[in-house]
Amino acid sequence: MQGCASIPNLGRVLKQMGYEPELAAEGATAVALYAKAKEAGRCFDAVILDLTVRGAMGGQEAVRALLALDPAARAVVMSGHSDDEVMQDYSRHGFKGALTKPFDREALLDVLARVLS
Repeated sequence: MQGCASIPNLGRVLKQMGYEPELAAEGATAVALYAKAKEAGRCFDAVILDLTVRGAMGGQEAVRALLALDPAARAVVMSGHSDDEVMQDYSRHGFKGALTKPFDREALLDVLARVLS
């Protein structure tokens, strides 16, 4: 598999890996999905957030909102800008892992294994 940069491709790969992904085009929707699931007594194993979303809430703002809802939330940041400060020091920004786009299935497996262990 080439890269998993787009949301539909990422969702498909996660399904193939045995996960049940819920997809959101931007951070505010992801936070709302997380809050709704938490209210219903369900939890997400992890959340993968794109650092930059044009015209909408990106990963840095979304992870702050998620951690306010659930301090135990496990979020992974993804970006094509590997030199960004958030990507370089993701844990300081509330993330448990980072994926540099484009990434392959093995990189996704690796980061999820680390984040979920």
